[in-house]
Amino acid sequence: MLPSLPRVIGHRGACADAPENTLESFREARRQGARWIEFDVRLARDDVAIVLHDPTLDRTTTAHGPVRAIDSAALEVIDAGSWFAPHFASARVPTLAATLALAKELGLGCNVELKAEPGDAEKLAEAVAGVIAGSAGGLDLLLSSFDPACVAACARHASSVPRGALIDGRWGADPVATARHHGCATLNVAADQALGLVGFGLPVLAYTVNDPGQATMLWARGIAGVFSDRPGLILAAAG
Repeated sequence: MLPSLPRVIGHRGACADAPENTLESFREARRQGARWIEFDVRLARDDVAIVLHDPTLDRTTTAHGPVRAIDSAALEVIDAGSWFAPHFASARVPTLAATLALAKELGLGCNVELKAEPGDAEKLAEAVAGVIAGSAGGLDLLLSSFDPACVAACARHASSVPRGALIDGRWGADPVATARHHGCATLNVAADQALGLVGFGLPVLAYTVNDPGQATMLWARGIAGVFSDRPGLILAAAG
């Protein structure tokens, strides 16, 4: 069953004010008043689910190369914050398990976006499901992906957790029908395309909205919630 969704979800935490997809960013989102966060999950070399957006380490850490080429334990010593600001040099790439533990501590719901390398959809969904089964009791969760194969794999491995379709060309000419076929509970879509998906019976979540005026307009026209890099700013518009 889909949990009650907030009007504002922190995008990669509060990634305008802290390094994205780090525990520091998730704490900042909660400090700003967010009740939910969104973050990205992919597999390290040892098939442990870790929280990182890109397929490589280059943009958001001091390391280089594919995430799939490094074990999760090695991420514990990699600086994942100084690229954003020097005082975040102690930030690390968290595991999904550590992230869900923090979310439980802070009372945060989580939109977990699965990012699988080619051929990894089943393995990633299985890893995510295993972490959820072991540590996520009592958490509000939504699993989403741009890849329909990932969403289908989530249905097999974590059938009790609601799923969201991150709509792009991979969802075909009738993305709503495809999302329904995969049992999706939400349609997650870029803000400039979101209004076209209102009225089909599934909640629409729009990304990435950092303008309070845009957020207010989207809510007024039927968008259920927005993802924001500055959740506190947008929450102020929500009243």
